[in-house]
Amino acid sequence: MAFRSACATIPVNGCYVYLKAAFAEAVEQRLVTENPTKTLTLPHTRERETYTVPFEVT
Repeated sequence: MAFRSACATIPVNGCYVYLKAAFAEAVEQRLVTENPTKTLTLPHTRERETYTVPFEVT
């Protein structure tokens, strides 16, 4: 169960990390005055359905 919920949030976490990193770099290079992602929180995501095919050895 924990693996399924972790898989559902990977795309959201990836976007979150890239966005924070991009704005941190923009602040460092003085393109923006402050980082607007400081107050961002991750949204609650629903659990994705996954389908698996059983592996059979004959």
